[in-house]
Amino acid sequence: MINAQKLNIFSTYSIFLFISLLISLPKIFYFNYGDSFDNSLKLILEFNDTLYLPIIKVYSEFNLNPSFSEIKNLNLISYPFFGLLINSIFYKVFGLYSLIVIEILSIFIFHLIFYKIFILSKIEKINSILFANFFFISIYLFIDISNFLNISYIKTISNSYEILFNLRFPRPLISNLFLFSFLYLSYKFYVVNEFNKKLLLSLIIISSLTLHVFFYFFLFQLILLLIIYSSKFKTKIVKIF
Repeated sequence: MINAQKLNIFSTYSIFLFISLLISLPKIFYFNYGDSFDNSLKLILEFNDTLYLPIIKVYSEFNLNPSFSEIKNLNLISYPFFGLLINSIFYKVFGLYSLIVIEILSIFIFHLIFYKIFILSKIEKINSILFANFFFISIYLFIDISNFLNISYIKTISNSYEILFNLRFPRPLISNLFLFSFLYLSYKFYVVNEFNKKLLLSLIIISSLTLHVFFYFFLFQLILLLIIYSSKFKTKIVKIF
């Protein structure tokens, strides 16, 4: 017999997966229309990427010193390849389809993170699902409104809001998920009444990964963690260490 709590979690995940597929559905149909060469070209143009995709492709082939010219033997390049590791792994498995797969998973994770944040804030399940979905949709809704009104002040706010999260590949599609995950775990770490080593370790791991994905987010995470840690434990900090 299936545990009721597990069934409840599964139904929530199914809702978010359905929403993610629904959002990416136009690209799926667009990609599967026409011959294979046209599909590849259309998908590259659709994701509007000419910088990262060549690097992701060569990384997926375990080539860490691509020259893209006649120059050979460049040794290891200084570009932080770890930030594109997820993309390279998915590209190795799914090829160009990985762009769509990653988009679907990223939308799913986005909804899941904010759903958990709302649940942690003692908001009912159905409202948490609606709020998480509305938060995602509101980003694009606000952009459309700003384009329609064409007011410079609103456009400035819209540009800042758009940076929060959008489907641009690979950043902020993946990079910002590290930030949101950190915010959720930080919030959870703060509201827990006792010192939690697993949560702290998770925060440290995410920060370490963020250091390679987007350095400025790492600085923000480090400062936030120090503030939360000192605020939560105060005089107990030395004892905990």
